[in-house]
Amino acid sequence: MGSIMDAGIGVSSSFAKDMIDQNAFIRSPNGNALIGEVWPGKAYFPDFLNPNTSKFWSKGLQALYDLVPYQGIWLDMNEPANFVPGEVDFVNDESILANNPPYKTVRARESFFVGALRLDALHYQDVPELYLHNLFGLHHSQATYDFFKTKSELVFIASRATSPGSGQFATHWTGDNGATFEYMAVSISQIMSFNLFGIPNSGAVICGFFLDTTEELCSRWHQLGSLYPHERDQRSNRDGERDHEPYAMGPTVLATAKASLAFRYSILRHYYTQFLKQNGTGTIFKPLFFEYPTDDILFDSTSQVTDSQFLVGESLMAAPALREGQKQVSVYFPKDTWFDFIDGTLMQRFSEESNSVSYPAPLNTTVPIFIRGGYIVPIQDTKKVMSTEDLNEKYELKIAFNETNTKGVYQAKGELVGISDFSDKNVFTKCKQNNCLYSMNATIEIEEDKYSLVVNFKALGNVKNYEKVEIESLFMMGDWGHKLDFIQDVHDYFDLKTNVKGEVVIEQVSENVIQYKFLRAFKVEDGAEIKISQKIDFNELLDLKQNFVFFKNYEIFI
Repeated sequence: MGSIMDAGIGVSSSFAKDMIDQNAFIRSPNGNALIGEVWPGKAYFPDFLNPNTSKFWSKGLQALYDLVPYQGIWLDMNEPANFVPGEVDFVNDESILANNPPYKTVRARESFFVGALRLDALHYQDVPELYLHNLFGLHHSQATYDFFKTKSELVFIASRATSPGSGQFATHWTGDNGATFEYMAVSISQIMSFNLFGIPNSGAVICGFFLDTTEELCSRWHQLGSLYPHERDQRSNRDGERDHEPYAMGPTVLATAKASLAFRYSILRHYYTQFLKQNGTGTIFKPLFFEYPTDDILFDSTSQVTDSQFLVGESLMAAPALREGQKQVSVYFPKDTWFDFIDGTLMQRFSEESNSVSYPAPLNTTVPIFIRGGYIVPIQDTKKVMSTEDLNEKYELKIAFNETNTKGVYQAKGELVGISDFSDKNVFTKCKQNNCLYSMNATIEIEEDKYSLVVNFKALGNVKNYEKVEIESLFMMGDWGHKLDFIQDVHDYFDLKTNVKGEVVIEQVSENVIQYKFLRAFKVEDGAEIKISQKIDFNELLDLKQNFVFFKNYEIFI
């Protein structure tokens, strides 16, 4: 359970008098506590530069915790926002430069103190608001974080106002956005930017906060939002506007939201792995040129590729529909091997030049998403999953092979989280303080008379950190090309040799996909290897084929 907390404290609050006595509020230039106006009505604003303020803030958070033991908190209105310009009864003196700088805002008709505090207000040791305004969200988040660290090692705080450095304390959402396709599209570059600012866990309000949304827009936003690091939907409180809940928006939104949420849950542990792997550094949701820095098209603003496509980690690329009435998306594939992540269709070979392809983008399903050759992404079954607690320890490995310099040899790599208990304490102890990830390396060798697959697992941390993790199936994608007939023969005429206990069921062998299901799940541990192979005798194969044709014809004859 989470809680919402605004920065402004009502003047009639039981905490207000004690905080005034300790000079714990931002002050007007006359020395009195500044009075603004927000949701409680007239309100004071905590001065987190004052060391006493955090103590009072923690006391207030604890009082709320005693009533409802919440697990996370949403810090809103902490720019800080103010419903009156400057302060209550503020009269602007144009000779005061702090409130009347020679430069103008983007909305030039408005002064800097509109919707905010007067900029000559004073903080601890008389530091003016002009110098600290952009740091309020950071200090607010830090004070809240310090309280939450007494409750849990893993703290969840969502803050509307942030600055570089806030990522160590809080996640971020992009604030009150509009229900338009333009707002949805710009959220991609916003979240990329916040990744650069050191706040990777960011997101925008799905379907928009103000204005009336539509079924099409809300559906498209659920597709895109399913890949936000911080996915959130927030219904606008404005009277007369449509509710945003999928069940209230109509069958298209409901079906699209269900498909998108199921997809998010299927890769949720992979997403989790990206954060554990980065360990507080680097980016998660990022532009394509981060992985392809020599591709000039990705730096060309007229191409709009960087504003419309993005990567999740190194391996997954999404190309959402961002325009009203759009049925197809133009997907740009940088020079590499790319597959459709859902069905394994080969989209581009490594030997081919980068290319743009028109790709279907229907509603009622997930966002168009692709996997980069050379990578492994673990996914999970979500048929009976209603919350993260329903996710089990079983995985399917989606393996997108890339050709190597060695003829007939293809490889891929990835990471797998090695715990099944995702409680805060367990994750902190085994994954944050230590390392709970496995590295995975897969090699498939297809020669003229040999078929061999090996997937190995190496613990990157102390083996004591690891818990039960199992592999139920493999979904392997590759540019098999002219080798397809040989691969098909291997699976049609021979029993595979394997170290997987129990039967290996061949679910699919097609142009780009080989899919195996294990009737008995394979247990992952340090040094474990999945091995599947077959060495072919061509004379034996020829006899088998001839006998197969004979018996097939005989069966038809009788």
